Amino acid sequence: MAVLEENPLLEGLQLRRTPDPCVLVIFGASGDLTQRKLFPALYSLAFRRLLPERFAVLGVARSEESDDEFRERMKEAVKEHARDPFKEEVWDKLAEGMAYVATDFADEGGEDEVARRLEDLDENALIEILTRPKNAIVKQYQRLFEFENVRLKFNEEALRAIARQAMARKVGARGLRMILEELMLDLMFHLPSQKKVKEFEVTREMVEKRSVTLAMMEKAG
Repeated sequence: MAVLEENPLLEGLQLRRTPDPCVLVIFGASGDLTQRKLFPALYSLAFRRLLPERFAVLGVARSEESDDEFRERMKEAVKEHARDPFKEEVWDKLAEGMAYVATDFADEGGEDEVARRLEDLDENALIEILTRPKNAIVKQYQRLFEFENVRLKFNEEALRAIARQAMARKVGARGLRMILEELMLDLMFHLPSQKKVKEFEVTREMVEKRSVTLAMMEKAG
């Protein structure tokens, strides 16, 4: 088996357009085609760093199986059928975004369950966009507030509320900055006058009201 050697001259270079975040839904995910062809091919793309930074796979089939069991079965399939050498770190990144729904579309609730899991995956992906990249929007605001000697925090429920707003407005990842700008405008305007405030936490209530009031800042101080 040929081993793919990485070109050291490519390190740090962005030679390809980064694909947009997406979710791949595989219907019939318990079948032989998924194990022998689809997941080995996905692994090869992951191995070559050709998948989007935020990529998820939702397997759908009638067989009863948990998310962890689905991941483990696909891991063994990749080890057996993939052309590229198996690397745990490559697989772990791919497996992070994997989920499974056991359903039959003959049942009335089948489509609803798939839609619900897709919403969960979308929400988690948007939270990652907000927080994980080096230049994530949340990190940009935190660095900005450091100049005012204020530690800015977003609790988990606040991040989820921001993601849900983006989904509800159908603006996706590109709308996250707009939502945060709406939220942070008052805070950026009034905070310099609040010398006692050294730490400020953004909450779900603030996100849902789409504003941070002076009273909230005074309470934080």
